[in-house]
Amino acid sequence: MYTKPIKSTLMFSNGKGLFKVEDKLSTDIHNLGQRINKTSAGGSKEYFYNDRTKEYLIKDCESIGECFIFTNNFLEWQLTQETKMINGFISYKATRSNGKVVAWYTPSIPISFGPKGEYGLPGLILELEIGKIIFKATKIIFNPKNAPKIKRPKKGKRLTYGEYEKELKKAKKSVFGKTK
Repeated sequence: MYTKPIKSTLMFSNGKGLFKVEDKLSTDIHNLGQRINKTSAGGSKEYFYNDRTKEYLIKDCESIGECFIFTNNFLEWQLTQETKMINGFISYKATRSNGKVVAWYTPSIPISFGPKGEYGLPGLILELEIGKIIFKATKIIFNPKNAPKIKRPKKGKRLTYGEYEKELKKAKKSVFGKTK
């Protein structure tokens, strides 16, 4: 099934980064494929990065109707020497989760971040494959006239990732009854 690409933004300023799916999307309520793609792309979650403090956060206000902010788990990558050109930048392949996640990063842009909160590589992730979902950098703007103001997520209950998973399980149990 073909669906329209999901647009997202990955911004950086003063050592901080933020990834989020564009809010302006008017996904057709009847287009199930489009709704699934939007959720897989990150939905309304915000992925925050601070290079100075090495803080990687995810803000989720969509999953169970309450806002939570939790630390993104450490991501362990396997680096390769395989390369390809992306938007004029030599990019290197890295994988994790037994090859289920593939990232192409460029050391030419020394920002350890990428789409959907992926991080930990020695350069910006320009292309990311998670299953059948592919994120591609289509435009890179250096030193824009109006630099984005990137703020640490607020207005949410701060949890560890483990506590967040427990909250999700509790919510699923209250909606669906007994869960595995």
